Amino acid sequence: MATFENLQELVRSDALVPINLPIRVCSAPSRYLYATPRAHEYIVETLPQLPQTQMSEATPYEQVYSLFKRFVCGNELSYGDGNDIRDINPSDLGVWELKTEDMRLFGWFPLYDVFICDAVDDASRIKEFNLYAGYRDQCVAVRDRMALSEPKFVDGELQDVISF
Repeated sequence: MATFENLQELVRSDALVPINLPIRVCSAPSRYLYATPRAHEYIVETLPQLPQTQMSEATPYEQVYSLFKRFVCGNELSYGDGNDIRDINPSDLGVWELKTEDMRLFGWFPLYDVFICDAVDDASRIKEFNLYAGYRDQCVAVRDRMALSEPKFVDGELQDVISF
C-alpha cells in the first residue's frame, strides 16, 4: 500500500504537488490533498480566472478553496449525487469526485484521508459533453503509471477512504 514516504518521494520527483492551505485555516490537518502537475496548474492558473456564474454565490476558486478547507480540516462532507463527494462508477476502479456547485475534481485515495486530484473541470462542461468516463479513465491511467506502492488506491465505500 502507498505510504506517506512514497507520496513524499513523488513530491520530490515532481510527480505530485501537495496542496497546502495557510496554517491559520486549520492548525492540525486531518486530511491531506495532493495534485498531479496538470491538476495543480489548473488550480493555480485557470481556476482563479473563472468568473462567478449567475447561479452561484461564490466564484469557482472560492468554492474549491472552501471545499479544500473543509476537506483538510476534517469537516464532514456530504456523500452522493448533488453533494460534496461521490465515487465514480464502476466504483471498483477507485476514482472519486469532489464537487462544488460549479466545479468537479477527479482523483483517488492512495491512503485513508489522502486524496490525489488529477483532473479539474467546470461541472456544466462535464455534463454537456458527458466527460465523466473520460476523466475516470484518465485518473486510472495516470495512477497506473505513477510510482505508487501497490495497491495504488484504497478500495471500498466512503467510510473506507475518508474519516467523518
